[in-house]
Amino acid sequence: MQFRHHRKYAAAAIVVAAGAAATTLMFVRSRGLESPAAMLACLPRSGAVSVFIDIDGLRKSGVLDALAGSPAAEDPEYKKFVEGTGVDYRRDLTAFAAAFSGRSSYMVLRGAFDWNRLEQYAKSQGGKCNSNGVCRTTASDGRYVSFYRLRPRLMALAVAPDEWAALDVAPRRAADGAAVPNQPVWLSVSGPALRELSKLPTGTRSFISPLESAESVVFSIGQAGNRFQINLDVACPSDAVASDIAARLEESTNLLRKMMARENMKPGRADLAGVLVAGTFRRESRRVVGAWPLERDFIEAVAGGRVN
Repeated sequence: MQFRHHRKYAAAAIVVAAGAAATTLMFVRSRGLESPAAMLACLPRSGAVSVFIDIDGLRKSGVLDALAGSPAAEDPEYKKFVEGTGVDYRRDLTAFAAAFSGRSSYMVLRGAFDWNRLEQYAKSQGGKCNSNGVCRTTASDGRYVSFYRLRPRLMALAVAPDEWAALDVAPRRAADGAAVPNQPVWLSVSGPALRELSKLPTGTRSFISPLESAESVVFSIGQAGNRFQINLDVACPSDAVASDIAARLEESTNLLRKMMARENMKPGRADLAGVLVAGTFRRESRRVVGAWPLERDFIEAVAGGRVN
């Protein structure tokens, strides 16, 4: 009789242990997808440009408060979305990963979401949600906005000609050798894709064109002492290409310095020219590494649309 009781307790213990293990596994998997590398791995690999933003990190550093005044935040469609869904990046999001290719944009958003309200919003805008919980509605330019719950704290979102493009955002293993963000703001782009960038601030083309022969270019923004810094990491197909890129970047910087000196212009803390003339570069075998100091005055000028 006592042995039967022991077997009953043992069976119960096994069930409890199995349940705990399953719960732990689900938790680990869910948390694992929230890392920058895992979020980027969810995105289609055909994207010419990849972006990661640690919104929570920017919030803690105070930068998000400066950017909250950006004209983009006052966009009527953004206001409409916030009012309809209750999702506001300034309050609810902690991280953002995206890949852009042609007219298609794919995103993973990490944060707090009211999924029922999101579905109701999609339907109120003439959209629909299927039995798998994937919702879609039309964008103002004729494309479709689709989204679904990737995890309770992760949203898969797409804006594309395909009405269910969000399904292309899904958990997958990161590509071998894929760059991983180690700064709050991180952007990766292929050299050839830089040729497609037509709308660039005045004076930046001479700094971008040397990078078009690179295999990949990574820009990141992080803190360096008491201020911020734009970091550049360029992967090149050969030592010769790396030497050429480094030399051309130095040449563009020196030319800008001479032009400003000839015009008796002093670089301002909130001016783009002030950022560019402070750039430094060096070659490391087949890589080129660079940095531009970034003052908070410049960040606030960007947010306010006052960059000169």
